[in-house]
Amino acid sequence: MQAFQEFYHQATRPTRLRCLTHEEALAFLGTLLRFPIQEVTLDLFQEAVATSQQFGLSYWDGAILAAARVLGCDAVYSEDPSAQQGYDGLQVINPFRE
Repeated sequence: MQAFQEFYHQATRPTRLRCLTHEEALAFLGTLLRFPIQEVTLDLFQEAVATSQQFGLSYWDGAILAAARVLGCDAVYSEDPSAQQGYDGLQVINPFRE
């Protein structure tokens, strides 16, 4: 859910060049509903806080990593500067890096 929230916020931001409309953003997110989506639960929140503290990340990045772990992922794709780093067996990969 954190990735959905972050995408929606960034994609529809009025200050963004060529921002998406509410309808366009929701239509795009709708195409992703065939994949597993981890709800934010108390356990996930606690894991996200622990992850963010352990690795010096924002809570929001910790939430994405914690959700990926719960879903059994071994990698997360991100343009984040901390990409190409491992987090307790979970690899963050920047798909835009050469």
